[in-house]
Amino acid sequence: SRANLSRANLSRANLSRANFTDAALDSADLSLTKLSSVNLTRANLTRADLTSADLTDADLISVNLSSADFFATDLTRANLTHTNLTRADLGVAKLTRANLTSTNFIEAKNLTNAQVKSACFWDKAIYKGRFDKQKYEVIFDEKANQAFIAQLKQDKTSNPEVKPDCSMWKK
Repeated sequence: SRANLSRANLSRANLSRANFTDAALDSADLSLTKLSSVNLTRANLTRADLTSADLTDADLISVNLSSADFFATDLTRANLTHTNLTRADLGVAKLTRANLTSTNFIEAKNLTNAQVKSACFWDKAIYKGRFDKQKYEVIFDEKANQAFIAQLKQDKTSNPEVKPDCSMWKK
């Protein structure tokens, strides 16, 4: 925990079950890395490359993943509670049964309704707002967010064939 691995090249490494609590991994290359069951609570992974990484069952609670690349990343059953994914690229990322409670997706790229609806608690995530470049902060738009969630609920074309089992997240 608390490791400083900013800009580290950890591509293709097997880091399963590692503890990176409060670690600095900003701009790190974690592409094709095995990170299943890893603890990344409160870590900084801003601009990290997580392309095709395996993050199944990972703890990503309160992690800063803004502008990170998640193309084809497996986040199955990952806990993304209070995680910041502002401007992250989620193209083809797998979110099946991931916990999205209070996850920030403002200005996220390539996030589809089908990806969202395969996850748990997607209706408790944050989707709408804007990034203020002058203040360097995210400004949440609650009214637009509620309208977007209502629209997602009505979208029958993106409903998963089988509703995800979210019982693992209930206390």
